[in-house]
Amino acid sequence: MRILSETRHKKVFLIAVSFISLAGLALHLGCPGPAPEQQAGLIDVLIRNFGFEPDSLTITQGDTVRWINLDIVPHTATSGNPDNPGNIGNVFQSVWLAQNESFTHQFNDTGTFIYFCEVHPVMMRDARVIVEEAPAEGEGDGEAGEGGG
Repeated sequence: MRILSETRHKKVFLIAVSFISLAGLALHLGCPGPAPEQQAGLIDVLIRNFGFEPDSLTITQGDTVRWINLDIVPHTATSGNPDNPGNIGNVFQSVWLAQNESFTHQFNDTGTFIYFCEVHPVMMRDARVIVEEAPAEGEGDGEAGEGGG
């Protein structure tokens, strides 16, 4: 009788350990990790809850944008407008990004760049990166042009 009891306790223990391990794994896989550290000239756009955060971004010429997918479903960052097939992906095009994968693009030209998710073009569209001209060397160090009187 005692051998049966020990065997039963071992089975219960192994089942409990397995359950806790699986629960921990599920929690780890379902939760995105911390956002990567920000570097100078590198601006992050988070992809989560089927949206781009922020969905409008103003940067300086030469800056790099990094899109990080925090959703459990795949997404893309694709330049253009899904209603105009002729311009899709002309400026940048990521692969399908799985959770916690990222894509970067350096913007060397000024202008407004519309982008969307090619996987979810109806829900995730009309986001934009506005690229402004980089200040000439030596400019931007003072306060001229800011505020105003």
